[in-house]
Amino acid sequence: MKSIRPPKHSILYSLYGFLFGICAPIGWAIVRILLFVDKTQPFFSQIIEDINHSYELLALYSYMGTGSAIILAILGFLIGSRDDELRKQMEELEILHGEISNQKDIFENRYKVLDNNIKHFHHISSKIQVSLNLEEILLLCAESLHDILGYERVNILMTRSDNQIRFVTATGTNSFDITGVTLPLTPSIGVIYKCLID
Repeated sequence: MKSIRPPKHSILYSLYGFLFGICAPIGWAIVRILLFVDKTQPFFSQIIEDINHSYELLALYSYMGTGSAIILAILGFLIGSRDDELRKQMEELEILHGEISNQKDIFENRYKVLDNNIKHFHHISSKIQVSLNLEEILLLCAESLHDILGYERVNILMTRSDNQIRFVTATGTNSFDITGVTLPLTPSIGVIYKCLID
């Protein structure tokens, strides 16, 4: 269902200004009667009599009402237009504020992930520096590649003296048991052989 938009403030304020302008002659007539009251006549009859007293006064009141109505309508339109612009800018600023708030949350999350990764990297790096065991160093390197740099799978293979290749680790492939798995160092193993030879 389509929402009904409220009328623009420029039109509304212009209408208010026009109505105030039309009422200006009546207001002046009331002020005039209050200042120069004739107690022998009723109040409202004095207003009507003052306006209809002569053609000159009728023309003057008409000019006053029309002129005031036009000027106040234009002024109301300008004020309303500025009010519409300010409201539109406020809505745009609210949208922008929401986007900035979302971006702030995203950057905070990225910062936390990066901070955790750096801490994890330093922890693994310190372990690598103190270790003298080649197998442990390779396992730590595979863990860094998988956990910190985000590699899905990390396979580290080493050659043996009997012309065989064995798995040191297969990080990211939990269902694959590397125990006792060896490959012959021959062209039959395909791309792995080509990588090792070249």
